[in-house]
Amino acid sequence: LVGYRHHERLCMGLKAKLVVALILQGRPWAQVLNALHHHFPESGPAVRDPKITKQDLRKISEAQEAFCQQVKQLAEAPVDLASKLQELEQEYGETFLAAMEKLFFEYLCQLEK
Repeated sequence: LVGYRHHERLCMGLKAKLVVALILQGRPWAQVLNALHHHFPESGPAVRDPKITKQDLRKISEAQEAFCQQVKQLAEAPVDLASKLQELEQEYGETFLAAMEKLFFEYLCQLEK
């Protein structure tokens, strides 16, 4: 019905936005890392689709690992934190939300078919 990678991109984007929002709100790093581990468990993405390919799983896992690594690096050594926060805000700002909105619209269109 809906491609696994499309579904995971949408879910991962929303989860990442939640974690980034906590960082930008200045929440304690313990709270940010708890949210990160909750939304991105170290066991990797849950495979819910028997038709998922190894390539899909690899791409999703790599994207999750890269995001988690970025957040952990910020938490461990917030060198030049102000500029890193500005980068996060740009990366997960209006353009990101527009892309998520488009993904969600495409997701709904596929569900209607």
